[in-house]
Amino acid sequence: MPENQSNSVNVCKIRKSIDVNGKRAIEINLEYPQIKTTEKAESTFNDFYSSLVRNYMSFCEKKLIKTAEARMRSDDSFRPFGEIMKCIVSYEDNFCISVILDITHYDGYFRKMRRISQVWSKKDGIILPSKYLIKKYNLTPRKIRKRIGDMISENLKNEGHTFSFTEKGVRRYAYGIKPDNMFLCKKGLAFWFEAGTVAPESEGFPTFIIPTEQS
Repeated sequence: MPENQSNSVNVCKIRKSIDVNGKRAIEINLEYPQIKTTEKAESTFNDFYSSLVRNYMSFCEKKLIKTAEARMRSDDSFRPFGEIMKCIVSYEDNFCISVILDITHYDGYFRKMRRISQVWSKKDGIILPSKYLIKKYNLTPRKIRKRIGDMISENLKNEGHTFSFTEKGVRRYAYGIKPDNMFLCKKGLAFWFEAGTVAPESEGFPTFIIPTEQS
């Protein structure tokens, strides 16, 4: 996983506990990016992520709390729910910023994970489509799927691999990878699978990097 490294993005944090009848019901720990730049992208970028966090908090405070309350009434061994959003700035240059949000929902017993990854134009304040970036680096979806399939096959030769399925099954997933599941990093274009697909969910989001001209 890439580290948080950015010259113009500040990762803001919100931590909040919601109690019901004096008992902790939900723990919220959210991170989100806010950009500092003179470009017109600043307001669009900041408003997008600020709105996302407001909606997330509203969901926790108005809807998720009702689910937690019902669980508390029926479960004497109730464990607090947890909502975590981890923000990572995986890449930044004068042209763009790549942002990853890893979101974990915990209902006291089980965890569910999902990811949002976006590449923003610093000049225009828009999310760059994956098709544009793939073309920019002289790739095609077909080339991407083949190269990831080859990397998976090579990984499967290692005794310590963590893939869940047979080689045939895993390669089938590789050829079905969504090009939108992508972010930029120093080494190139990174493509990720949903948690629990080609590896156990505890392993997070299996990611494969295809080197590009920028690396």
